[in-house]
Amino acid sequence: MSPVTESPNRRVRGSVRGVLVAPTTTKLYWVLRVGVAAEFIGHGLAGLSRGPWLPYYALFGIPPDFAWNYMFYVTATVDLTAGLLTLFFPIRLVLLYTAVWGTLTAFLRPAAGESWFEVWERGGNSAMPIAFLVLVGSGGLSVRKWLTLAKPPQSIDHPRATALNWIMRGGLGLLLIGHGGFGVAVRKAEWYDYFAYFGFPPWAVDSTHLMALFGWFEILLGVAVLIRPQRGLLIFVLFWKVATELLRPLVGQELFQFVERAGDYALPIGLYLLVTQRALGDRRQPIEAQAAEAHHPTQPSPSPTAQTVGADGNPSTSRIPRTAKLG
Repeated sequence: MSPVTESPNRRVRGSVRGVLVAPTTTKLYWVLRVGVAAEFIGHGLAGLSRGPWLPYYALFGIPPDFAWNYMFYVTATVDLTAGLLTLFFPIRLVLLYTAVWGTLTAFLRPAAGESWFEVWERGGNSAMPIAFLVLVGSGGLSVRKWLTLAKPPQSIDHPRATALNWIMRGGLGLLLIGHGGFGVAVRKAEWYDYFAYFGFPPWAVDSTHLMALFGWFEILLGVAVLIRPQRGLLIFVLFWKVATELLRPLVGQELFQFVERAGDYALPIGLYLLVTQRALGDRRQPIEAQAAEAHHPTQPSPSPTAQTVGADGNPSTSRIPRTAKLG
């Protein structure tokens, strides 16, 4: 059927089927690509809204007035550009910027006097772009390669799959532990807003130690991910993070606060894809080689035949039975 006469519903169904049956490397590529784009688009929108970034600019000697009038917009524009380029034209140089900048901005927080849990909670901000760059490969010493489009790899060999596993596992585990630390050690004021959304006043939160209970629960989730990221656990973590981060816009925070934490949702999906594929195949084989072998298994060779002469004098072919292997 031609594209002109094909119905929109049929095209949509075909696109969904195409995503579902795509190779694991392609699925992982798009999960990380969309996740990195969302992170930097959300971070850019945070800059346009002039979030609480003045202490971070002060670390570089930038006066508050200059930062308020100019640097917020410069930083926001660069981040938005990086996010849009990652979404529509992901060249490796931009991916390198997202990996470096995502890591640097996380470490600015303790440098400005905030808790180290702030660094860990942003483990997705750094692990996700690093994982994306590892997946597509760096440009090495070639300037031209750094400026070319990063496409999905044909396969992922065992060393790269292992590296991706630990990068995504480490980022996901740290962000859970860091977020749990907000309740156990930092006791962030915004958590009272989340509990109030469900009808718990501050005095009830304090008297029942709800912050500490939920904080320790997330810390244990993070430790479990670091030790053994089972598929069921990753599915639970995905729904848990989506649900808890959705509380931000529900209590009046800007929507981009949910969007810029895309690593909280992309990492469990990406790790699930990787863990599932490695569980189904030989860990020593490249991932897509396993998929090809699963779709095209080796056919057993036919039994040998021998030509004999029949009673009528004409040649006939008879099949020699295979001997059973004993022991």
